[in-house]
Amino acid sequence: MKRNLLYLLAICCLTAAANAKSSTQKYFSPNQKFFAMVYSTQKSGEMPECIVSIYDTQGKLLQYKSYVSPDHEHGYSVVQLKWSADSKFCVWSLTSSGGHSPWHFPTDCFVQKCNTIVNIDAQLNCGLTQAKFKLQSPHMFLSQCLIPNPAGEPDFAKVTLNLADLKCH
Repeated sequence: MKRNLLYLLAICCLTAAANAKSSTQKYFSPNQKFFAMVYSTQKSGEMPECIVSIYDTQGKLLQYKSYVSPDHEHGYSVVQLKWSADSKFCVWSLTSSGGHSPWHFPTDCFVQKCNTIVNIDAQLNCGLTQAKFKLQSPHMFLSQCLIPNPAGEPDFAKVTLNLADLKCH
């Protein structure tokens, strides 16, 4: 099944590359046992959309997530990607390719212990508002989120999250 998934991913990437400019960036974990690949595709005049893949150093695909939309206006582009100091988590923030909700930077995390990608916004139940998050050793996530306010004025709160507290499902 993973082979079929890889085949489908390769076809999608090749099709996108035929119609768009593309680039690939590789990010190694601090312990050098994993790496993240960010494949970006961009049609002329549009913001790039991305696929994020996590591999072990033998090249085995552990997990991936596509942020590419059919119309190239409703997907996401990676703003920042970092590995935690202990290499147990890979975190990336996103921005909308169509300029939707310019205040919101959805943030996802690869959790190595359960081999899954989770959305940090959903687990915090708030919209993250900083494109550039911080990671402190060994795996503390620091950012800011928008808090609903009945008066209509935006309220912001600092977020400190131990990534080990993320729920895998």
